[in-house]
Parts: sequence; C-alpha cells; structure tokens
Amino acid sequence: MRTESLAATVALATRDAKRPNWRTRWAERENERRRCAHDADAESWRRRADELIRLRAEVTCFYGYHQPSTDLPVDLEDDEVLFRVLPAVELVEAEARHRTGLPAPGLAVTPVPADAPGPALPRGLGIADTGMAAVTSRRLVFAGPRGRRQWWYADLIGPAHHPQAPVTLLHTTRGGKLAGLRVLPESALNFRLYLTLAFADVRGDRDAVAAYLDEQVTVHERARPALPDPAEEDEAPLIALLHDRRIAVGAAAVAMLVTAVGIVGPGRPAPDIIRKAPAIGVVGTVDSTGGAVSATSAAPAPTGPGGRAAAPPANKADAGKSTAVAGVIGGGSAPVQPSPSSAASGKPEPQQTSSGPQTSPSPSVSPTEIDRCGAPRNPYGYTYCGGTLIREPAADVCSYFPCMDDFWIGIGHVLTCKDGLVGLVGGLPEECAGQRGLLAYLNG
Repeated sequence: MRTESLAATVALATRDAKRPNWRTRWAERENERRRCAHDADAESWRRRADELIRLRAEVTCFYGYHQPSTDLPVDLEDDEVLFRVLPAVELVEAEARHRTGLPAPGLAVTPVPADAPGPALPRGLGIADTGMAAVTSRRLVFAGPRGRRQWWYADLIGPAHHPQAPVTLLHTTRGGKLAGLRVLPESALNFRLYLTLAFADVRGDRDAVAAYLDEQVTVHERARPALPDPAEEDEAPLIALLHDRRIAVGAAAVAMLVTAVGIVGPGRPAPDIIRKAPAIGVVGTVDSTGGAVSATSAAPAPTGPGGRAAAPPANKADAGKSTAVAGVIGGGSAPVQPSPSSAASGKPEPQQTSSGPQTSPSPSVSPTEIDRCGAPRNPYGYTYCGGTLIREPAADVCSYFPCMDDFWIGIGHVLTCKDGLVGLVGGLPEECAGQRGLLAYLNG
C-alpha cells in the first residue's frame, strides 16, 4: 500500500511539472526583471536631466566672482574675475605624430561617461607636469613644479573636450605643441562648463552655449525611458519549462523521502525505488528507529583518502544499519559502520550522536548604519562628522539635502545653515548670511 502511495506521489509531481502554469510563472519573473531594468534606466535619465537643468541655469546666471589672489597660481588683473580653481590637475601634451583622432575645438559641454577607462590617458597624450589651475574670465592658468603655463582666450581656437576621458585640449592660433589639462573625473563637467563659458564670453558667444544646452535638454527629453511592454504567457521560451521541471523533480524527491519514513524501519534496507533514485540536489536523513526526516541542501558524496569515493558497505546488513539514505538523493553523510565487537556478538550497536561540537550557520549580520552626525541619509556618504570638504557635490545632492534656491550659483564648499538649508558658499564672506548662522560643514 505504501509503495503504491509513493508511486502516486511521484506521478503527481511529474504531472505538475508539465502543467501550463510554467508559462504564467515565467511571465511573472520576466515582468519583474523588466521593471527593475526600467527603474535603473529611469534613475540614470533623471540624473542627467537634473544635470542639464543646472548647466543651463549657470549659463544664464554665472559671470564669475572676485576672490583674493593669495591662493591662486596667478595675480588677477583689475578687469579679471575668477571662474573656477582646480587644486589638482595634470598638464598633458600631445605627440606630433598622434594628433589625429583627438577631439576638435568647439563650444560643446559634454559629460565624461561613467565607464571612462580609469587613469589611462588617450592614445597620443603624455603627462608633462602636475599642479593646480585657475579658470579666469580672460585666461586659463596652470602652475606646477616645472613652471607655469597660461592660455589667453583671445589666442585660442577653442577648448576641445575629450568624449571618453576627463581631458581638455587647448588649440591655439599660434600652433606649436598641442597641450591641455586632465582633471579629476568628478570635477570634469564643471571645469568644462566654466572654461567654455569664459572662452565664449571673450568671443561674445555665450548665447551659442545656451543654444547648445537647450538642444541637449530637448534631445534628452525625447530619450526618456518608456515603460516596457508586459510579458505575455505565450512568449515563454521552452527553457523556462526546464526550469520548472527541475523544481518539480526536487519536490518529488522530498515527497519520496517523506514517504520513506513509513517504509524504512529499524534494521531494514531501503527499497530499490529509493536507493536507485537519481541525484537531484537534496539530502535527506532517516532515523533508523523510524523517526523524523530532515532535508538539507546537497553535500558532496563521501570521499576517502586521496579524494576517491568511499567504499560501499561490505554487505546488505551493513547497508541496512546506515543512518542515512544516501542513495535517495546522491549525497549526505557516510554510513555508520558497526564496531568489531558488535559484529562478533551479532547485536546491533546503539546509535551514537555526533561527538564533535555541533556548528550552526552564523546568523546574517545586517550592515551597521554609519554615523552621519545628523546629516540626512544619502548614497554618497556625506556627513557632518568632519573630513574632506565637498567643493564638487553630486549632481543630485538636492534630492537628499534641502538646498538653497541659489545653491548651484555658489562657488565655495557645501555647508548647512542653522535654518536647515544647504548651500555651496562655504569659505566665502557671505556664508550663511543674515541671521541664519552656520550649523555644520558637509564632508565626504
């Protein structure tokens, strides 16, 4: 009777593996995958949209600022204002034979792609010096240990921003060796904007920069990720049926193992239908007294010295005294062999539990929340705890912090005033102007 029940269980599991519901389950999985991919694309699109809006606003509002020249690589002239200071840049030069393939000058303000090739320089360029740079309303100045280099905008054909690296080359009307600057990737977009604006102001072409960004906003709006079409059941590939059958076969093996509790008794070998079952990745153990069955993930078959498979029991009686139905599912612990004294007396030896310390899997530890010293939760690790001041914040920082209305017009480092608003005015005389007062500096 019990053997018939076992056969019926196996037949039921096999039938369920072929039922049409496997198409429904595939459609549910596929729709979830498409939703996650769309969410990731939409988030990337939103970041770029915010970036373009900020750049367009700065073209309208930003015209430089005055600052004492004590920390600058150049003394400003009376009619010269500062656009941006970069404390760490590299002077790069192009080899004469490799000038082809490098970017052409223009007024485009292009971002550096997220998959830029790390520290590698584009082919044909080499590092000549390292130092700091300043973008003013009339020139770009570089100062390093080997000397100072400056480019007057009146002598430039235009800046050429490399599309795949944070490198800007400066084509001059005088010719000579082509040179430029490589900046930090996180500073590249702002550097390109302010350099292009300063050059355009000298040429009277600021409107051309605004028109370029307006066009980019329009193109980007057209590229907004569309919601994916829902997956239909009749689109399910046959490979999905194989996936469901594997699950069903695993369930059938567990059912066989549970039924075996009533079949395998003390001192009785497991029936052929259990011993000869195929390995499917689940291990079950049966108490030789007819107790409960446990199922765990499959373990490798027991091996002997040298990595060879352990020898099977010497006879059927030894196999019947095993505490594991290792043949049911192709794994599990090795059979318990009787001691010589019990074999001589013919009496079964009492079952012994494992003598070694029982180890249990360590519980998963949830990541510890970092101390931000009162700063809002954000993905960039910005805190009020002290550290490196942030002068080039992430493009979507205002999605996580309450920003001032004129946040992106600021030119200092990020701070928070006592009214809770965040501004890019740290280190300036007007930081937290009025009666608000300074609360903390934002650090990264």
